[in-house]
Amino acid sequence: AANGRAGGPVEPGVVAPTSAGNLSRSGVISLFHAAVAIPRVGQQGYQVTRPAVSAAVTRCFELARQLREREGAGVEAMSFPLFGAGHAGTSPAAVIAWLWAAVRRELHHDPSWRIHVTTMDPAQTREVLAVIAAATPRDRQGQQ
Repeated sequence: AANGRAGGPVEPGVVAPTSAGNLSRSGVISLFHAAVAIPRVGQQGYQVTRPAVSAAVTRCFELARQLREREGAGVEAMSFPLFGAGHAGTSPAAVIAWLWAAVRRELHHDPSWRIHVTTMDPAQTREVLAVIAAATPRDRQGQQ
């Protein structure tokens, strides 16, 4: 592989940018693939932790800022999945709390980004909205 060994393990929080491929037809500029899964020793499956999610979010923002500097206008939004809320079995409420804390930290430094959260079903969407509403100061809720 051009950027390293294909198929090898990577540390949690590592993010690999790739082209948008066919998604570029929909305005997507780049995809960031975040490594957040940690294999469970002696068991099947994997786990996702708060430090892994936080590191991945931080790195995504770093890469997005670099992309914005290169590409200019049009680099204004990111979408994050609920890392580990599917196959890893991590609680969606826990994941969105971890994710949103990291996103808020980044937005504190640069509030110009639009953030989207991808969910798998309406129940996850309700959990995401509840966490974001609880974490958003009341005086800013009407401005979102």
